[in-house]
Amino acid sequence: TNQFDCKWYEVMCQTNGFIFTTVSGFVFAAIDSFGKFQIDSSVITGTAIYEGYMLNFKSLAWTITSIFILWQTVKIVILYSGNGDEGMNTLYEKMVAIITGAILLGIYPQLFNWILELTHLLTETMLTNPATHYDVMQVLAVNSVGYGIILMFVVSVILFVYFLSIMYRTVLFVILYISGVLAIPTIVNDQYNFFGLWLKIVVSNVLTLTLQLLCFVLGVKTLVSLESGNM
Repeated sequence: TNQFDCKWYEVMCQTNGFIFTTVSGFVFAAIDSFGKFQIDSSVITGTAIYEGYMLNFKSLAWTITSIFILWQTVKIVILYSGNGDEGMNTLYEKMVAIITGAILLGIYPQLFNWILELTHLLTETMLTNPATHYDVMQVLAVNSVGYGIILMFVVSVILFVYFLSIMYRTVLFVILYISGVLAIPTIVNDQYNFFGLWLKIVVSNVLTLTLQLLCFVLGVKTLVSLESGNM
């Protein structure tokens, strides 16, 4: 229990009990709120404004794809007339790129939803019960109230930094969601192939968010651990 058995005249005992209850409740509430700050796919793909921008760019993307195909066809014809073998090899490569790009454009909303769901699954798995209220009370009972105040400050800073990280990652995912349909058609272009760069940023965003969250969770677990938090 988090209640102190104090007499009515024991001022210090009641003060310590109040501080203990307040600090332990605040620390647990802060730790528990980590699970509420996650990448929500409905905020990105389910928002009409973002989806509208994406659909407008998607219409433009098909136009860009047609232009790239026409340009690459001219190049292949020129190569084939000069060197048949090289022209055929280029033709096979471009056919694979065109088919891949068309498939990615066709399933783009579902593909990006899957990426966001994967990100949510990774973060949700790590945020499942990082520390219980009992763990917080136990480490505060073993240590002093001063350690609890320090713990409250550190957890607040960690939560604030994590909140800023989630906001930044969410904005970046919105930009990637809107711009992805323009990056996909460039897969058929040799000079301006931005699809690889877009894909690297997506993967980097997911991995960075996951590793940041892992560091936050491990830090919180270390702070409320009796083995490492015992002062």
